[in-house]
Amino acid sequence: MVRSGISVIEWHDIKQTPEQVPPSFRRHWREFSEDLPCVPNSGMGAKSVNLLDRFRTQFLLNYKNAMSQADTTHGKSRSYGFVRDVLLKDVTPSNPVERTFGGLDPNMWRCLTSPYFLYGNELNHRPWEEVGMHLRFNNRIEALVDDLLDALLGPAEKVMSNKASFGSPESKPFRSHPEFITIHLRRGDITKKCPRGMAENECEVQMEAIAKKIDEIERARRMQALVKHRRYHSDMEGFVHKRLPVLVATNEKREEELLKIQELGWILVDHGDEVRDIRGNIQPSRTIKLGTYSRFGPWYPPMLDAVLLTRANYMIGMRSSVMSGFGSYRGAAWHGHRTILL
Repeated sequence: MVRSGISVIEWHDIKQTPEQVPPSFRRHWREFSEDLPCVPNSGMGAKSVNLLDRFRTQFLLNYKNAMSQADTTHGKSRSYGFVRDVLLKDVTPSNPVERTFGGLDPNMWRCLTSPYFLYGNELNHRPWEEVGMHLRFNNRIEALVDDLLDALLGPAEKVMSNKASFGSPESKPFRSHPEFITIHLRRGDITKKCPRGMAENECEVQMEAIAKKIDEIERARRMQALVKHRRYHSDMEGFVHKRLPVLVATNEKREEELLKIQELGWILVDHGDEVRDIRGNIQPSRTIKLGTYSRFGPWYPPMLDAVLLTRANYMIGMRSSVMSGFGSYRGAAWHGHRTILL
């Protein structure tokens, strides 16, 4: 696929659609569909359990539910435990007749949709602990984030080992940078998650609230530094508390909000390109232009932002954002970093 650089099989190479699709196709799609017996689940993490019904038409497949008769969900369970059991067959049915793979062919297709949510209050601990925590970013992506941090914070001094705090034997090298804070500020379509009737400025996490939280972090850091200084020095001479740099990953487009970021002294993670005049001279910019989009494609900016959230010693995100939630879980589990969702 062009945007991700990952080899994929296009669905139209597997299943051909009719050359001339009649207007009544939606009502008669089964005439062009192929039966596919499978063990389905379409509810994991979804607020709606009709995803299977919505998508099967587009794939020209008429799913034939091959679940055990003991199952009463009809392939639409939201329980992660159920989904995992479908995939791994780790439950022994009480009915002796069904004890071999739940009465199913072990080579049966599994039809799984909406596996995006691997964490959250609506699910139990298993999605994150058994799957999500172990899905790591590869070395190339981690190295690109090192380059990003070099550009924003200055070159790293050394290479250190990145060992997962949960005891994984896997170790990946990345460069050691000064401590920093990252803010994940989701804007735009996030307002769709606002309760009906609530004003946008009441629903969105405001800059002022984030700045207040950063001040709380800095007060705690200052007290810790003060105690440490007094331990080794008899007076306060030479004591200086330096605040951490703050990086902001956001899709914010409003000029007045971007100006607030600049006035607060925060560093905007800008994946855009340098702008040149007709003579080819680089135009002044209030941000460091990383050129990520033009160099690697549109898939990379959000991916690098996701890694950046895990690297921050302190991460502040939005509770309503899935990307913030994943960044919070990853940063805490992989590096023992402090994460805050507002």
